Amino acid sequence: MGKILKPRGLKGEVWTSIFNDRDSALKKGCRIWLSRDKEPPVIFEIESLKFVGEKSWIKLLKIDSRIEAETLQGMR
Repeated sequence: MGKILKPRGLKGEVWTSIFNDRDSALKKGCRIWLSRDKEPPVIFEIESLKFVGEKSWIKLLKIDSRIEAETLQGMR
């Protein structure tokens, strides 16, 4: 459904490129699977999100710092 672009701020939010934001099933409390290439997926829960044109941002539960958010960069 999208790709994690880069961290946003200091509290663990990430900028994302969501492929289908108009009819997106993404919402607060929704669980998403993120992975890189052939790595097994990791499940995260959405704490909050905001659709802002081409780029949107998501805050994932238990990702609470910019350093943790940096580890998600490039995941789909």
